[in-house]
Amino acid sequence: MRSDRQLVEAVLDGDSRAFEELMNRYKGMVFRQCLKLVQSPEAAEELALDVFISFYKAISRIDLEAGAGPYLLKSARNICFNWQRKRRRQPKAVSINQGATEVKDKRPGGALHFEMLELLSHLADEKRIALELFFLQGYKYREIAEIQDVPIGTVKSRINSGLKRLRKLIREENDER
Repeated sequence: MRSDRQLVEAVLDGDSRAFEELMNRYKGMVFRQCLKLVQSPEAAEELALDVFISFYKAISRIDLEAGAGPYLLKSARNICFNWQRKRRRQPKAVSINQGATEVKDKRPGGALHFEMLELLSHLADEKRIALELFFLQGYKYREIAEIQDVPIGTVKSRINSGLKRLRKLIREENDER
């Protein structure tokens, strides 16, 4: 099996099958990330495709030292956040027959979920991605180690130090309030 770097080099040399191999390797992970963030299978599918289109357009400029997985997860998160921002700006349709309209926060975990994602963005990429994969997507240590191409002990360390940093950020934020 070729590494991500080898596949990217093949794509840059014009091998379309190499990009297909990259997509097949990461499509499930990207789709799950999008689905978790937007809570709509149809939208997640469309957004996952947008992630790969963006990846293809930027492939010559991407540093894949850690592999394509971390880049694709970050890209998926950004694309989903942008999609949600656009949706929030659009006026909500209200039926004339409704007496009172109740708008519910249908995002995963509501505002608290997005607050936590905002805090996660302050972490180093390798720690943030390990935490997201473990807590938000339910991956096991072994699977995260494979995605990040590091030993399991490194994954545990990243999660532990990431949690310590998050606790510190939460305390600082609470002290400001």
